[in-house]
Amino acid sequence: MSTQIEITKDIVNYLSSYSYRSDKIIDELVAETRNLGDISEMQIAPEQGQFFEIIVKLLGAKKCLEIGRFTGLSTLCLAKGLPDDGKIISIDSSDEFLSIAEKYWSKAGVLNKIESIIGQGTDVMQSYIDRQFYFDLIFIDADKNNYFNYYELSLKLLQTNGLIII
Repeated sequence: MSTQIEITKDIVNYLSSYSYRSDKIIDELVAETRNLGDISEMQIAPEQGQFFEIIVKLLGAKKCLEIGRFTGLSTLCLAKGLPDDGKIISIDSSDEFLSIAEKYWSKAGVLNKIESIIGQGTDVMQSYIDRQFYFDLIFIDADKNNYFNYYELSLKLLQTNGLIII
């Protein structure tokens, strides 16, 4: 008999109601993203973002890589977890939603910790491998067809005791 808990709508609603600490800037970004329509489903949940912030702090991460930015909620949360001298590099194949992301990164006071790169994830990741640039945490949240490639490249980019979140 399995000891796993079935994830039901009631459990998800409970977690959403009690695990998220309201944050004005995150709430504004979520609302603006929701106004984009069906595409807004690509955004992580705010409670996931706050979990990422905690993970970055617990790891003591200073260098993070994110593959897939969208409107920048995960980037913002990862950056909030970084120390003042920390950096997150966020790769996306498009700058379509970058202005939204930068607006909220600036409001949250984390813009200085973020480098946004427009390019194909696999190409940019390979360039970091070639330059022997390594990361403490890598978050993969881009085109699902390339997850295997992103994962394999991430293994070459990860510091010892680093973490990949998929």
